[in-house]
Amino acid sequence: MSQLHRWSWAIKLVSESKKYNYQFINKKIFLQNSFLSWISKNFLKNIDKNDVLFHPYNISERICNYIILVKLKIIKPNLFVLSRLEDECFYLLKNIEYFKFKKSNHALNNLRALYIFSIYSKNKQLENYSISFICHLMNDYVDDSGFYKFCSSNYQFIFTKWLSDVLMFSNGKKGQKINFLKNIYKKNISTLYFFLQRNNYKLSIPLIGNISPDFKNEWLINFFFKQNSNYFFKKYWNNFRFKRITNNNHSISIMKNKEWLKINNSKITVYVRNPIINGFDFNHSHNDFFNFVTFLNGKQYIIDRGRKNYLKKYNSLKLSKTHNSFTINNQGIFDQYLKENIYYKLKNLKTEVNYKIKKINNKYILMHSINKNFSILRKIELEKNYLIVEDKFNSKQKVKLEIKFNLGLNLKNYKINNITDEKYLKKIFKLKKYTDYGKEEKINAINYSFFTNNLKFKTIFKVS
Repeated sequence: MSQLHRWSWAIKLVSESKKYNYQFINKKIFLQNSFLSWISKNFLKNIDKNDVLFHPYNISERICNYIILVKLKIIKPNLFVLSRLEDECFYLLKNIEYFKFKKSNHALNNLRALYIFSIYSKNKQLENYSISFICHLMNDYVDDSGFYKFCSSNYQFIFTKWLSDVLMFSNGKKGQKINFLKNIYKKNISTLYFFLQRNNYKLSIPLIGNISPDFKNEWLINFFFKQNSNYFFKKYWNNFRFKRITNNNHSISIMKNKEWLKINNSKITVYVRNPIINGFDFNHSHNDFFNFVTFLNGKQYIIDRGRKNYLKKYNSLKLSKTHNSFTINNQGIFDQYLKENIYYKLKNLKTEVNYKIKKINNKYILMHSINKNFSILRKIELEKNYLIVEDKFNSKQKVKLEIKFNLGLNLKNYKINNITDEKYLKKIFKLKKYTDYGKEEKINAINYSFFTNNLKFKTIFKVS
């Protein structure tokens, strides 16, 4: 229901047209009538954030999407619509979703809307306030490499799109704040290349963390990397005056980033996120302890299943037990930290789990935890046509230990080297993955089960 009120469907609709033609003109007319109808229907309602129509995030999306379409001259401005959006804008100004102890990407979206509306309405006071607030958030929300601190590869693209919008409306503007945002944007673009995978002409990214409901992954990827693929993209980038980075030479800071790690050879790429850096106190993180995802020749190979939507019944898809990780006595590694309150997590997460990740010469990734209950060492290694995952486990008492892999491809060429000759039970499950918000696809998953307190177990995936 929120999607209807955000008007993001309008952006998607015009993105379906390759060129300006008779069908596109009909879409323009439809959009203008739809916006006017929505405003007319809801004009007498009180603007109240307890009503889903006027939730600050939904107001933000509505303002941005409408003003962007007007700026690109895809639709004509309607004074009645703009008058109502102005009322919503000043309500939004008093209800920014900013919190003292929690980073909120909603606040960034709120400020994007306020800034875009201030530029369109030539409200200098609102412009100065919103751009200053955006810079304050960016200084706190983005690390030195250009990664947003929200633990999601998909949302990295969403937030970079938001900053693109801010800069597009800043055409011709100069000053310290705009230059600050441009420098962050350059880093943001480099991070998108970090995630980008190519299989011939098909582009994809690893899906680590939550997936946004606003735009499909394919739309976001094409927005940045196939800018001439539809009429909306062409109009947008023709209005974007700031020269962005167009190569994929990642800066040294990206390759040395401590949260996002990658190793690769000519065929295989492995991605890992270190959850200890930003913890679980932000909106879009999953439990990524010991989790990893891989690509083979640009195709998803061992995958993150994703999360279907934000309903509580799908919260389990955030847990370690649904990722390429371990369970001990049917409990996912450190899943309890997703259930604790924010203050407990902030205070105890880093000290209690004693978790470390290290990348060595683009060939190995080591993930290690030693705590009062157990120790685990996972080594991921690339060797020509092989992906090797070696796990070592120790605990004081025997436990039920399970090792899980979610498979994006139909894997036939893999073998097990059970170094300690422990007996194990192998199961193959049919599960579902979620590559876009609400979209389901069937996959296979392998589960190895042991009853042990001392294990060395190696899984070797041979690729062709």
